[in-house]
Amino acid sequence: MKHLRVDDAIDYQEKRRTKQRVIITETMTSELLCYEPGQGTVPHHHVKEDEAFLVLEGRGTMTVDDESFHVEKHSLVFAPVGSSHGIQADKDSRLSVIYFRSPGRGAKEMGMVIDQQASANADSR
Repeated sequence: MKHLRVDDAIDYQEKRRTKQRVIITETMTSELLCYEPGQGTVPHHHVKEDEAFLVLEGRGTMTVDDESFHVEKHSLVFAPVGSSHGIQADKDSRLSVIYFRSPGRGAKEMGMVIDQQASANADSR
């Protein structure tokens, strides 16, 4: 079993949102997204994957098809396969989100891949 304190991996960048792979397997993918105020991900869709988004900190808006949701810490949003979805941090708030996508995608490195990066970030604080 592997363990990670996700908040140790949160990393904001002023120029654009950050995206870090957390878990990659053939059946599931998870990534950590961090947005500075006003940053976002344009609406898009996946033809084979469901996604569930959990807000870790901050506030923003998530859209799924024609619905918009104001999200904050502990909000959970589900985007079924084929649905258009996007994320936007509020203009006065950072936003960090972890998502889980299934099925996963094959990758060279499988399993929990962020644990070494998170440890390095925690050590530098």
